[in-house]
Parts: sequence; structure tokens; C-alpha cells
Amino acid sequence: MNYDPTRTVETIAGLLTAYAEAEGYGRLVRPGNRYDGLVGGIRRPDLVFVTCDRVPEAGEATESPPDLVINVITPTDLAGAMNLALMRWLDAGARNVWELFPHRGSVIVRRSDRTGQCLKGNDLLTAPDILPGFSVPVAAFFAGLSTAAPVPPPPVQ
Repeated sequence: MNYDPTRTVETIAGLLTAYAEAEGYGRLVRPGNRYDGLVGGIRRPDLVFVTCDRVPEAGEATESPPDLVINVITPTDLAGAMNLALMRWLDAGARNVWELFPHRGSVIVRRSDRTGQCLKGNDLLTAPDILPGFSVPVAAFFAGLSTAAPVPPPPVQ
């Protein structure tokens, strides 16, 4: 089975929502257009996590950045565009950006201080300043997915 970015987003949403709501830390949001005024002109993230003090009203635009931005990166995403989005989110005040690569089975974590790390397999993904106590092996985000990129069809002769 080939990887499915939508399934990866759903898996992340399930893991984070269950933890964040049980602990009362905030809410995971599908951003829609509510952050366009903050960092317009770039690809919208797949998910954002907002701590309780930053949760916008339902459907309202906000000038307050999310605490955590989550993007699922596919082989067709352009590196330059994704890096621009990453930098704009951090410049706008996001505390962490997670870039998930289902086709590689890895996650790159970027922090507001511009440090980062690459995690894979049984490495634990945490965000202690945003979600205290949250700790999940990276492999859990990609469970059931093939980490091989889809094989393109042969060229037409």
C-alpha cells in the first residue's frame, strides 16, 4: 500500500486531539482561512494546535499565531515553497512547526529559536512547552503506511 497524506493527517489529529482534550491544553484546528491574514500567500498547513489562551472563535480570522503548525509533506511539494512557509510561520510567532514526511517515515521539528531535529522510527516526538507530557514514537504517525514513495508509471512509448 502506498502512503496517503490524508490518512497521516487523520492519524496525527486523532493522537493529538485525544491527548490535548484529555489534558485540557488546547485544541487542534483545521486552519481553513483563519490565519491567511497572518501569513497569507503560502500553503495552508494541514493542522494547527492552539493552546487554550490562543483558541480563536469558530470560523473567525485571528492575528494570534498557532502554537504548533503541522504540515504533511509529499514528494510533489516544492522544497523552496515549504521552507518559505516554515519561516513565515516561525516569524509570525508559531512555537513549533512539524514537517511530516510519510514517504520517508520521518518528522522534522523546527522551533521558534530556529533549532530543529529530524526524527524517525522509535524516536519520540514531544513538544514539552506546548503539550507537556505528550510523547509518541514517530512510527505511530505512519502506522500501516508504506514508507516507499509511489512508483510512477512507466513512460508512454
